[in-house]
Amino acid sequence: YLLRHTQSHGVGWGIEVYNLDPHKRHIVEGNILLRVRRQNIRIADSSSLPAGVHNLEVKSNIIYGGYDGISTSGGSRVSNVSVGENIIEADGDSWWNKVVMDRGNFGQEMRLRNNRYYKYDEDIEPPFRIGSNTYSFSEWMENANDTGSTWEQVDFVDPDRKLATYNASVGGEESFESFIYTAREQSRHNWDWDYHPVRILEYFREGFTVLADPESIKISGPKELEIPVSGEKNQIYAIEIRDENDTLLKDEPYNAKIVSNPPGVSLSGTRLTVTPQAEPGDVIIEVKLDEEKEIRDEFTVTLLYDKAAPDKVMPERSFITPSNPELKFGEEAKKVLITDIRGNEVFRKEKGTSRFIIWSPGEGGTVSIESGIYIYRIKTKDGYEYGTVVVAK
Repeated sequence: YLLRHTQSHGVGWGIEVYNLDPHKRHIVEGNILLRVRRQNIRIADSSSLPAGVHNLEVKSNIIYGGYDGISTSGGSRVSNVSVGENIIEADGDSWWNKVVMDRGNFGQEMRLRNNRYYKYDEDIEPPFRIGSNTYSFSEWMENANDTGSTWEQVDFVDPDRKLATYNASVGGEESFESFIYTAREQSRHNWDWDYHPVRILEYFREGFTVLADPESIKISGPKELEIPVSGEKNQIYAIEIRDENDTLLKDEPYNAKIVSNPPGVSLSGTRLTVTPQAEPGDVIIEVKLDEEKEIRDEFTVTLLYDKAAPDKVMPERSFITPSNPELKFGEEAKKVLITDIRGNEVFRKEKGTSRFIIWSPGEGGTVSIESGIYIYRIKTKDGYEYGTVVVAK
């Protein structure tokens, strides 16, 4: 799932987990929650329901902005709850807004591990709470059942993507209205895969790819830059101003805009995206320290994120049709699990001695595959990758 809060008031409660069968395993995994204003992931033992919270694993989720990253409430019917490998960044200065808030009686039955926490106003309000007591990060690590977690602000590819910037990335005008107009034009006889929800969600998910520390390719000014086009995957560049000692200028605000650029190249803030559809050519960019100051004639463009190399894990496409009847995963995919949107398993396979794992829904089997959206999880040597595929019969 990708949940995004769209209102200025408190609607949308993210994901709520309760009444879990103690004889089964339950997983909340791979979700992105954006600026949900109240209780992003809430784990609750409700006395009005027959079961409490048992055998639950909350892992590999991203909670970005909003209030109450992970929160608990209710009684003590709790056993074997694990919260690990999540990225949780909270904002807002409310006393109630915490990165993790344990208001229930979960105690040692909730184990936390290897999460990455951050809150913008840590000095104003302590970011953690157990019962009525609040804690700083160091105090939390001493008092909570938490091991291996860190306090760090994670750098994502581009967490501020919008429908307007998506529209620009596929060759349209950078405006919400233009996106809506084009999306409404979709029909059986006028179909553009770029406006399918799966493609749009993939664009937002890619924005939440965690940046590693690659060797940067730096291109010095002046203003005209010839941006190479890979022809395969998106490339993300950061536009930066550096002083004469090559030190990044952080204290003074600056902004950038594209004056002239080929189709398929878009700018969001200071992040430049080059899509596979982009045409080679010069990109003319203006960079200012602020509205009053002169345009900087020299700046740097750094390649932050490059997916130009063929993907060795993910499938080669995001749809299955009668003319494209199978889905082939990359050669480094070790195991693949596919479910429908209700969580029902429809395919599971390990690589074994084969070079690739291939899903062919039309070849029959014990489960009938209907048209719709399916979710896949790929096991790799480094962990798990997730995505969606559309089946259109």
